[in-house]
Amino acid sequence: MRSRARRRRKQLVKKAKSKHELQQMDDKLRKMCLKVSKCIENLQQKWMDAKVVQLRDKISFVVGVLNLVVSSLVFALRPGYIPMVYSALALYLLLRVWSYMSKKWHYFLFDFFYFFNVAYLLFLWVFPGSEFLFTVCYCTAHGPLAFSIATWRNSLVFHSLEKMTSLFIHLYPPFVFTTITHFIPEDVAVERYPALKNLKMLNGYTAFWFNVTIYLFWQLVYYKLIVIRKKSKIETGKHINSYSTMSKGKGPVANLLGKAPERRREPAFMLLQFVYTIITTLPAPLILYPSQTASAVFFTGIFTVSVWNGASYYVEVFGQRFEKELLQLKQELEAMQRTESVLNNSGSPPAVTPGIGEEGKQLGEEEGEVEVEESEVAAAASGMPEVSALDDDKKDK
Repeated sequence: MRSRARRRRKQLVKKAKSKHELQQMDDKLRKMCLKVSKCIENLQQKWMDAKVVQLRDKISFVVGVLNLVVSSLVFALRPGYIPMVYSALALYLLLRVWSYMSKKWHYFLFDFFYFFNVAYLLFLWVFPGSEFLFTVCYCTAHGPLAFSIATWRNSLVFHSLEKMTSLFIHLYPPFVFTTITHFIPEDVAVERYPALKNLKMLNGYTAFWFNVTIYLFWQLVYYKLIVIRKKSKIETGKHINSYSTMSKGKGPVANLLGKAPERRREPAFMLLQFVYTIITTLPAPLILYPSQTASAVFFTGIFTVSVWNGASYYVEVFGQRFEKELLQLKQELEAMQRTESVLNNSGSPPAVTPGIGEEGKQLGEEEGEVEVEESEVAAAASGMPEVSALDDDKKDK
């Protein structure tokens, strides 16, 4: 009996130790998760720190300007390399994925524009002989993507990574396919992209149905993956997508959808997208594909729109910020004058103008303070630090 009791006691002690060890492991795991979470939060906070934002914006500005210069030089000297430049700059898409994932905006990545940027890369490097894929890529690049620069006010704002990414997504595909179609020697283009051999002209009827087919395929996939499977997360506000963003607010789309019954608003939104896509696609096979001049004028036009939008951003946003800084400086000066007036009226000795020596040193320090304030106003005029461009991205869409 005693031996059984001892064995039983040992078993109970062993179980108690195992439970204690499991509890300790759970505690350690929780602590590790907390540490990882804190590290992520710290990284995000550092990323948004004023100095980091300034450095990030400077890097974005330099890269954006170099991108424009290099693309122009390559187009002028070696237009056949433009598809390679586009493929290298697809890094913008990876940055957009990281940015949207961190903000829980990743449902936007399933939108039509991102879907087709992947399709363009597939045509260039995997299926260059597919006439169907080339027709769809050419029409969508010169259709909904290009027209969206005007519709959603995409802007050439060099210092904003988010705005430059959005502009790349919409502007570079028509640039690539215009170059392939009209500015690369025909024999070179046909050798690299065999699909062009039998496409001296694009049949409008065929192009129309090709685009309808691929659009309906994307819409079906999007409806299954996002609208149905992620409906609860979108309704609770944990995540957002194009419909949840554009159906709210005061824009024309929101006003138009507001006239429909609530249960029919999302289907109405899909119908609007479909109509917009088809209408903007029509000029591509009928006007742009046959004519090099028309294509050049069209691309110059949409690029000019993006430059105009960028100029409006700089003048309006930075002008308001500069005005705000000047108003704040004026209020500070008025407060100083009122304080000095109160001191003088209360019998304080009048201010003595500093002279040479220690008093001259004091004057130099005061002048230095004024110079600092002037430099801060100048910084505001130049737009540093920037108001976060990610908050503007919904408006761009």
